[in-house]
Amino acid sequence: MVSPAPPTFPDWRIDSIMIRAFLPTALLTGLVSVAHAQGVMYEVTVLEPAPGFTGTSVRAINEQGTFVGNSVGPNPDDPDSNRFRGLLDRPRALTELAPLPGHVSSATTDVLRNQFAVGISSDADFRPVPTYWLPSGAPRALPLLEGHTTGNVQGANGLGLLVGASGDQPVLWRPDERAYRLPVPDGQTGGTAFAINDAGVIVGQAISPAGAVAMIIRNGEASVFNNGIGLLTDINSSGIVTGALSPGLITPLFYDVESDALAVAPLPVGAFAGALNGLNDDGIAVGFSLGAALGAYITDGTTATDLNTLLDPQT
Repeated sequence: MVSPAPPTFPDWRIDSIMIRAFLPTALLTGLVSVAHAQGVMYEVTVLEPAPGFTGTSVRAINEQGTFVGNSVGPNPDDPDSNRFRGLLDRPRALTELAPLPGHVSSATTDVLRNQFAVGISSDADFRPVPTYWLPSGAPRALPLLEGHTTGNVQGANGLGLLVGASGDQPVLWRPDERAYRLPVPDGQTGGTAFAINDAGVIVGQAISPAGAVAMIIRNGEASVFNNGIGLLTDINSSGIVTGALSPGLITPLFYDVESDALAVAPLPVGAFAGALNGLNDDGIAVGFSLGAALGAYITDGTTATDLNTLLDPQT
C-alpha cells in the first residue's frame, strides 16, 4: 500500500466553508453570516485560498477555534496535476504552511491544542513524508520506520501523540518524535491509523491481499471492526467513533467503544446515504450526505442539519 496522497479537487474554484458552533458570548472574528438551526447559533467563515491557488478545503479544528485546511491549484511544473498548500487559520491570523525545503506541496490533516499542525509534505513526484508545522508555520519532518521512504500523519490527540502511516504500516509518533509500529489484526499485513483519543484508543484501516477493513487498536491490541464491514474516521475523548457502514448504501454511524454499541446516525431530510468524517468531545459530528446533490451536514445524533441551509445566499 502506498501512503495516500492528498485528495484531488475539480479544476473550478472551491471556496471552503468553516462553520463553528458557538455561544452568543463567545463570538469569533471573521464573521461572514450567522444562522440558526435547532437552537444552535453558527458562524460561517470563508477560507480563502493562498495566493496563486484557486480553491480550498477545511480539514480539522481544535478546541480553541484554530482550524487547518488546504489550498489547491494547478501545478506549474505539471499541467496534468495539482499542487497543495497547507493553511493554519487563527482569529485574524491566516498562516500559509510551506512544504519542507526541496518539496513543492504540503497538506494538513489535523491541528493540536498548541496550534501545531500536522500532515504531509511532498516532493515534485508527490512522494509524501509525515510533517508537522510549528505555530510560526515552519515545517519539521517526522521520522519513518527503517526502510520506508513515504508516510503521512492523519491525526493527533490532546497529549501530542500523532498517528498515521510509514510506508504500508500504521504508526504512532510520541513527543520524542520517534515512530513506533502499531499492531494490526490477525490476518492483516499493514494499514493506516486515522485518529487517536486522549485515552490512546486508535481507529484506522488495516489491509491484506484480500482488501481493507476498519480496525480499532486498544490496550496494545488490534481488532477488526464489525466483521470488516464499515469505515472508521474519528474518535473523541469519550470513546465515541464516527464513520460509515458498507457495503450497499453508505450509512453514517456512531460507535461506542466502551459499550460496543453501534448506532446509525441521522441524515438530513431528502438524503439517502452518507458518512461522518469527524466529531468533537461534545458528540457533535460532521460529514457528508447524498441526496439530490452532495452536501455537508452536522448532527448531534438526534437531528441532522444540511450546512448549505446555513449559508447566506448574498455572501
